[in-house]
Amino acid sequence: MGAQMFQTRLAKEKWDELNDAIDAAPVVVPCQNTDPDVWFSDRDSMDVHSSASTIRQAKAFCKMCPVKTQCLEYAIINNEQHGIWGGLSTQDRNKLKASNRGRGRPKQA
Repeated sequence: MGAQMFQTRLAKEKWDELNDAIDAAPVVVPCQNTDPDVWFSDRDSMDVHSSASTIRQAKAFCKMCPVKTQCLEYAIINNEQHGIWGGLSTQDRNKLKASNRGRGRPKQA
């Protein structure tokens, strides 16, 4: 794999955990033997219908993936802006992050 950019040291640790999980998986995980365009069809896609279909296909692959959780954790921590990671698109991950953030400032004790 070429140069990988990590947002934080924790992101690098999560990347390593993901790769260890991929190596230990009882089956070949889907992203390792399918066209990368399946996972990154949201990049520069001019055909919205084709992109939506490909995104659904990638999400379906993720449903049965044994490393889905590690994949999603890495993508959230590293703020991945493209692709399907752990069964979620960038838009899905952003919604998840926003819902976990809560509203307003924390209450003071």
